[in-house]
Amino acid sequence: MKKIVLAVLVVFVMATVLTTLVACADNGKADGPVGIYKDGKEFASFTKDGDNYYAKVDAKSTTSLAVVDGNGHSHTVTLPASDKAYTIVALKGDKGYTVEAWPEKKAVVWVTALLSGGFYDVEEEKAVWDPLPFDDVKLIDFINPDKMGESVAALLKKILPKFDDIFGATLENEESSDNFIWSLALNGLGEPNNPNVVTANGIDHRCQYGVLSAYQDHAEDLRATFPDTEIVIFNYDWRMDNRNSVDALQNYIYEHKYTDVVMFSHSLGGNIVAGYLAKNQFNRSLVDRYVSFGGAFLGSFDALFAIEDTQQYLMAVAENMGMSLNDLPSWLLNAVDLDTLFGVLQDFLVNMYSFPQLVPTFELISGKQYSKEDGDGEAITVDGVAITTEEELYAFYETRPWAWQRDADNEYVYDANGNHVIREVVKDLKKYHDSLYVYNADGTRTFSTDLVDTYYVTGRNIITFCGADYSGSGEDEVLEYRTTLNGDKQVLLYSTLINQEPEDLDDKFLGIDGYDHFQVGCDYNLVKDIIKAHIQEVFYPETVTK
Repeated sequence: MKKIVLAVLVVFVMATVLTTLVACADNGKADGPVGIYKDGKEFASFTKDGDNYYAKVDAKSTTSLAVVDGNGHSHTVTLPASDKAYTIVALKGDKGYTVEAWPEKKAVVWVTALLSGGFYDVEEEKAVWDPLPFDDVKLIDFINPDKMGESVAALLKKILPKFDDIFGATLENEESSDNFIWSLALNGLGEPNNPNVVTANGIDHRCQYGVLSAYQDHAEDLRATFPDTEIVIFNYDWRMDNRNSVDALQNYIYEHKYTDVVMFSHSLGGNIVAGYLAKNQFNRSLVDRYVSFGGAFLGSFDALFAIEDTQQYLMAVAENMGMSLNDLPSWLLNAVDLDTLFGVLQDFLVNMYSFPQLVPTFELISGKQYSKEDGDGEAITVDGVAITTEEELYAFYETRPWAWQRDADNEYVYDANGNHVIREVVKDLKKYHDSLYVYNADGTRTFSTDLVDTYYVTGRNIITFCGADYSGSGEDEVLEYRTTLNGDKQVLLYSTLINQEPEDLDDKFLGIDGYDHFQVGCDYNLVKDIIKAHIQEVFYPETVTK
């Protein structure tokens, strides 16, 4: 009988820790918690963060605490003895405050890049953004410039016998789940063609590690090296509004109750992390260290060019890599209607929310990339005149065809006066860019990554798009690209560094000379020592050799 009673007590204590306690105020109105008390005396104080509250406490022995709300109601939280800290959280909901005690829980969270996160069709039970039926083909095979030609040739030889099965529906532009581009695409209203497609978090398929196992080596080696730390590859929906992805990241961390996080990101993943950090101080308090690999914090000319003219952009990228369509085998060129394919790809990119949100910000085009004595000239010119003000930049963006609203059939929408209707994502562009900053009481603002222990890693001295010169109008318009070596192929240096100088960041900046954006983010062998060193310094400082 005693054993039964003891078991019941243990279950009760643990349930008190892990189960939600709702602190409801009178008449459905919720006044937040005002203090944490033990034996009638204040034990810890909450930090107020917008509508939410949090506090970190220790419980060396079993501790019963009283959380008192603004109406004088007391809510008991019992903490079992632990040599680790607890985080007491009071999160505001529709019915009041949810008070939870989170035991210390370490996690490494890697936030994937634009186009690299995995997707899965839950109805068809198959990967969507991973159409190759060859588990031994990985993204890493195609990001080393010296081996790319050899890898592509080997892949084409492998694909040839199954070409129609793999790509037939896509090349025929079928509106079916067999067409992986259609399945992933949004229509002109920003609605998914295939509502059964979800991000691959928790899916038992290699796409949980991103497209073509992009981050599988990262996850598997880190899990083997740090077995008592959760290792997460976080896939977000890179088609949709980045703010949705920020919320998804926040919800994931809250749901798993991570109290100590070492955060890593690649490319656009950095913008998602920046948005998460900007949302509130509690989010920032959960991140012990953040390491960005090629973050596109202030935008990218690649994103702008990709939605301006997808075909011209892809041709220019190939040229920068020393490649051309002539390098492809004749059987492949004969099988593909390139005009149709490029048109489909243009719609695919334009209809996303994330590409417009990734165009260069005013902070980039007016910042150190261009203002330095040895900078890259003017960022954007129209008929020879540079855009120099924030108002000019965002007004210019609204004149671009990718900024205009389309309907479900990808036809342009006009207002009563016959003018193009501007997409909400474009009208909201400045507000989105501003959402990565934290606003201070004195009216100034701080980029969110400056408020946590942040390190920046990027490739250097690689040809990167840095400028756009527009001339003419309508069908006679000409867009010319300019390039620089002051970037990593996809992202300019001062976008990654948020206009900070490398020398001012000291050991918080690492430029890997001669390696590009994809290699720095996806070639685990290149960066594994860097990643492991950061995790050791934060979670296992006793193992670090001084």
